Amino acid sequence: MLDALAGDLEISVNRVDIDGLPAVRTRYDRHVPVLCHEDTEICRHSLDLPKLERYLASQRDAASR
Repeated sequence: MLDALAGDLEISVNRVDIDGLPAVRTRYDRHVPVLCHEDTEICRHSLDLPKLERYLASQRDAASR
Protein backbone atom coordinates (compact mmCIF):
# COMPACT_ATOMS: atom_id res chain seq x y z
CA MET A 1 0.00 0.00 0.00
CA LEU A 2 2.77 2.45 0.88
CA ASP A 3 4.48 1.87 -2.46
CA ALA A 4 1.25 2.80 -4.24
CA LEU A 5 0.96 6.02 -2.20
CA ALA A 6 4.62 7.05 -2.36
CA GLY A 7 4.24 9.07 -5.56
CA ASP A 8 1.15 10.88 -4.33
CA LEU A 9 2.82 11.65 -1.01
CA GLU A 10 6.07 12.70 -2.72
CA ILE A 11 8.18 10.28 -0.69
CA SER A 12 10.53 7.43 -1.45
CA VAL A 13 10.40 4.11 0.35
CA ASN A 14 13.51 2.21 1.41
CA ARG A 15 12.94 -1.30 2.72
CA VAL A 16 15.42 -2.62 5.28
CA ASP A 17 15.94 -6.31 6.05
CA ILE A 18 16.36 -6.24 9.81
CA ASP A 19 17.83 -9.76 9.91
CA GLY A 20 21.15 -8.35 8.69
CA LEU A 21 21.20 -5.52 11.24
CA PRO A 22 21.38 -6.89 14.80
CA ALA A 23 20.74 -3.55 16.55
CA VAL A 24 17.70 -2.84 14.40
CA ARG A 25 16.40 -6.39 14.83
CA THR A 26 16.74 -6.10 18.61
CA ARG A 27 14.79 -2.84 18.59
CA TYR A 28 11.98 -3.82 16.18
CA ASP A 29 11.90 -7.64 16.05
CA ARG A 30 8.33 -8.03 17.31
CA HIS A 31 7.06 -4.81 15.78
CA VAL A 32 7.60 -5.18 12.04
CA PRO A 33 6.62 -3.68 9.79
CA VAL A 34 7.79 -0.32 11.10
CA LEU A 35 7.74 2.96 9.22
CA CYS A 36 10.52 5.37 10.21
CA HIS A 37 12.06 8.54 8.92
CA GLU A 38 15.62 8.95 10.09
CA ASP A 39 15.38 8.24 13.85
CA THR A 40 11.66 8.97 14.15
CA GLU A 41 9.23 6.06 14.29
CA ILE A 42 6.02 6.99 12.50
CA CYS A 43 3.97 3.80 12.91
CA ARG A 44 4.37 0.07 13.49
CA HIS A 45 2.49 -3.15 12.73
CA SER A 46 0.37 -1.51 10.02
CA LEU A 47 0.31 1.64 7.95
CA ASP A 48 -1.41 4.45 9.84
CA LEU A 49 -2.08 6.80 6.94
CA PRO A 50 -3.46 9.72 9.01
CA LYS A 51 -0.40 9.57 11.27
CA LEU A 52 1.92 9.46 8.25
CA GLU A 53 0.16 12.44 6.67
CA ARG A 54 0.44 14.44 9.93
CA TYR A 55 4.13 13.59 10.15
CA LEU A 56 4.78 14.62 6.55
CA ALA A 57 2.89 17.88 7.09
CA SER A 58 4.97 18.65 10.18
CA GLN A 59 8.17 17.99 8.20
CA ARG A 60 7.04 20.31 5.41
CA ASP A 61 6.12 23.01 7.95
CA ALA A 62 9.52 22.71 9.62
CA ALA A 63 11.31 22.88 6.26
CA SER A 64 9.44 26.05 5.26
CA ARG A 65 10.52 27.98 8.37
